[in-house]
Amino acid sequence: MPSAAVINYAKSVLQHAKHSFINRKCQNLSNSKSPQDFWHLAKNISNNFTSSSILPSFHPDGTTAITCL
Repeated sequence: MPSAAVINYAKSVLQHAKHSFINRKCQNLSNSKSPQDFWHLAKNISNNFTSSSILPSFHPDGTTAITCL
C-alpha cells in the first residue's frame, strides 16, 4: 500500500492538472468568436455524465448480469 505522502502527492498532481485543464478551457471559450466551441464542450461534458466507462457484465446465456435501476 502506498504511503500517505505518495497518495497526497498524487492527489496534488491530479488537482493541479484538473485546474490547469479547466483554466485552459475557460480561456479558449472566452477568446472564441463562435458559439460552436461552447456547444462542443457542452456536448462532451454531457457525454461524460450520461455514458459509463464500465461495461455491463453478462451471464453465459448472454443476458445482462447487472442493470441500472
